[in-house]
Amino acid sequence: QKVLPKDQLLAKIGLPQFPDILIFPGSVWATKRWTELGYIQIASTLRQKGLRVALCGSESEVELCERIAQKSQTSNIASKLSLTEILQLMSQVQLVIGNDSGSSHLAALAEVKNISIFGPTVLSQGYRPWSDVSWVVEMENLGCRPCGKHGHKKCPLGSHECMKHISDEQVMVSVTEALRYSKK
Repeated sequence: QKVLPKDQLLAKIGLPQFPDILIFPGSVWATKRWTELGYIQIASTLRQKGLRVALCGSESEVELCERIAQKSQTSNIASKLSLTEILQLMSQVQLVIGNDSGSSHLAALAEVKNISIFGPTVLSQGYRPWSDVSWVVEMENLGCRPCGKHGHKKCPLGSHECMKHISDEQVMVSVTEALRYSKK
């Protein structure tokens, strides 16, 4: 697929300017999704700091993104772009925030700073955004992690501690560090 001129890409997402931050709250594995409330709090905090935030995801994640966008007063651009266009958009933003999912790998490919929130999987399994501008937020030393190679539809223990116990403050520490980071 061809690369769109910047003005056409903006028109396609329906925004007057490129967002500063893209948030991808979805995953095909339900247990890899951080909490909706966590994403609402992060998006709200970033917006209050004057940053332009957009929620992005697949067609099946439009409703999830819309709920978060409405409650955080941010933009929802889920399902508006192809993968090529998402990569192109990523090259225009400061930071990508998402779960241990495809968005993290796309951010690494686009060489954009990235926060990945890990739950049921662990870095030692080899799944990670392979980039020197990636930060991972996770519950370390949790005995039930990893609970599988990829994730599950439901937490095997029924508690989903690995994601529910990650606070927005923990994520904001990495976000602040990432936004301040610049390659020397």
